[in-house]
Amino acid sequence: MPRSPRAQSPLIAVLLGIITAIVLGVLMWFPQRFGLGAVSGIAHLQSFRALATAALIVFLALLSLSFVIGRGVRFCAGFITASLVFVAVSLGVLGLRGGTPPSQLPAAPGDLRVISANLFFGAGSLDDVLGPDARGAGVIALQETDRQTLVEALKQRGIAEDYRIADRAVFEGEAGTVLAVHNSLQPEELDDPEASRAFVGMRTTLGDMYAVHTHAPIQRSLLQHEWQRTVSAATDLCQPGTSVLVAGDFNSTLDHAPFALQDGCADAVRSLRVSGAGTWPASWPGLLGAQIDHQVYDRAALHPIGGQILEISGSDHRGIVIDYHLPPETPT
Repeated sequence: MPRSPRAQSPLIAVLLGIITAIVLGVLMWFPQRFGLGAVSGIAHLQSFRALATAALIVFLALLSLSFVIGRGVRFCAGFITASLVFVAVSLGVLGLRGGTPPSQLPAAPGDLRVISANLFFGAGSLDDVLGPDARGAGVIALQETDRQTLVEALKQRGIAEDYRIADRAVFEGEAGTVLAVHNSLQPEELDDPEASRAFVGMRTTLGDMYAVHTHAPIQRSLLQHEWQRTVSAATDLCQPGTSVLVAGDFNSTLDHAPFALQDGCADAVRSLRVSGAGTWPASWPGLLGAQIDHQVYDRAALHPIGGQILEISGSDHRGIVIDYHLPPETPT
């Protein structure tokens, strides 16, 4: 005898719960698989994997309680079961990326030290970024500041003549992107490859060094075209075998499709397994923030050996300091 629709309804409810959880989970963690990675709202939610995972865990706990009390809300059973898979996957990803250790700079400096930091339109403290002596950095990549501010800071430390400085700004006088490279690397300024004023680069004896500040996903449109274009252009600067290093504010996390790196290029913070340290907003605990500041490097040319996340008073970003070793045959 065929079952009545009433007898079938619990199974249908469970299946609907599973399907709903799968759709929401895919939209949250894997939208790029369906070409939805640049959709407004989805791109923003994807920035906060840890926060979204924590919120989902709390939501599932409350839903589980309602399921127990409700004694028969089959939809909840299906939704909870499927959602737990996405929670497990996300926790696994976060675990592989590492946590937020306070400092991992090596006792002995590497062959190249790179500092990158967003100074929030000049409000951030350069003293917190540079320390008393620019921390011995070979490359300094700053965003949302201006050339003269960095020059003055280096003069105060008596090392202004040690660096060549280049900058880009969208409008005259606006805080822009500034790159300083130590003269020992024989820097020569490069043309802006995108004519976007978002990148500034120098050719050195170790390869091309870039400071970048991509467009933020703030367009009032369904798709964040400028964000997607500039993030992709920034990551594409690193091509395997070209000895390129790209540092700055990418306004994108490791989860975003535009941040897909070429084989042979890598994110230094991820390589050091400290990419659980969210760099924005700085007022949030590191584990809950978005890791949108990066140093992307050519694996064949550089090897990160230690790093530190910098707290910068007055800025909404945290800074990054990474020490790299060079291949033995590479001249310094």
